[in-house]
Amino acid sequence: MWTRLQDFPLGNCFPMDVVSNWIYFTMMNLLCLGFLCIGTLPALYKRYEREVGYLAGTRTQDIRKLYKKLDSRVLNKIPRGPVKEKKFK
Repeated sequence: MWTRLQDFPLGNCFPMDVVSNWIYFTMMNLLCLGFLCIGTLPALYKRYEREVGYLAGTRTQDIRKLYKKLDSRVLNKIPRGPVKEKKFK
């Protein structure tokens, strides 16, 4: 118990540190990767904007089709009770 209290002020309570421990990165590696992405991704998007737009559009359509299948096969079969009307004051 005492070791948990000692670790708390040292930064183990931050979500990024927890995520970095889950995927075996250090916080410094995550920061470097973040700055690398911030520097390169906008330039790559500007250069390949049409291709990215096309791929994003096709993936969006694929995801919509998959959701329709999931909705028709699984979600619509979940029994639901009657909906109560909300009273507004």
